[in-house]
Amino acid sequence: MSRYYWSKKYTVEDYPKTLSIFNFKRDKFLEKWKLHNIGTSTWSRNGEQFSRIGIEMTRNEYEGTLRVYFTQTDRNSPEKKDFDYIIKLTTTECHIWSGRRWWFICPCKGNRCAKLYLQDNGYFASRSTLWLSYESRNRSRYYRYLDSVFWASERDLLELHKTIKYPYRNGQPTRKMKRYLKMNSSHYTIEQLVRVEEQLLGGWRRSMKWS
Repeated sequence: MSRYYWSKKYTVEDYPKTLSIFNFKRDKFLEKWKLHNIGTSTWSRNGEQFSRIGIEMTRNEYEGTLRVYFTQTDRNSPEKKDFDYIIKLTTTECHIWSGRRWWFICPCKGNRCAKLYLQDNGYFASRSTLWLSYESRNRSRYYRYLDSVFWASERDLLELHKTIKYPYRNGQPTRKMKRYLKMNSSHYTIEQLVRVEEQLLGGWRRSMKWS
C-alpha cells in the first residue's frame, strides 16, 4: 500500500495568523481615495475571535507602508512582548486590465507576496521564506489522486442536487435528474482502486528506473 505522506513539511495550516492583500482590498483599504487607514485585523476559529492586531496603512498610488502593532505571548513562557514595525507595500501594473496590483514586501526576505504568515518570533514572512507547503501536498501522489476523485465527485453531486427543482416531469426524470443519477451511480469499486494504485506505483517505478 502507498504511503500516506510523501514528505512532511510545515504547512500554511500551521500558521493561522495571516495578512492577506485580498482582505485589504475586500475591506476597501486600497481604494484610490483612501490614502491613510487605521483599523484592526482579527483572526477567528469556529466563529470565535482568538487574536487581533492593530494596523495603520499609509500609501500613495504606487507604494506604501503598513504599520502593525500588537502584543504576543511567548509559547514557552508567560512573558508578553510588544511589537511595532513597518511592512512595505508595492504595486505592479496589471497586464489584463488597467490598474495596478498591490503586494506586500516580505520583511524577512524582501520578495513580493500577497500573503504573510505570523511566526512565533513575532514577525510576518511569506510562504516561500518559511518554506511552507500545503497539507494536501504533503500526501503521497496516490492519496492526492483519490482525494481529487472522491471529494470532487461528492462536491459536484451536492451542488447539482441543490439545483434540481423538478426531478420528474410526466413520470420521467428531467435532464438534471438524469445527470444526477448517472453521476451518483458511477462509484469506484475495490478492484478499480487496486488497479489505480498499481498504475500509479508502476509509473513511479518506471520513472525511478530510467532516472
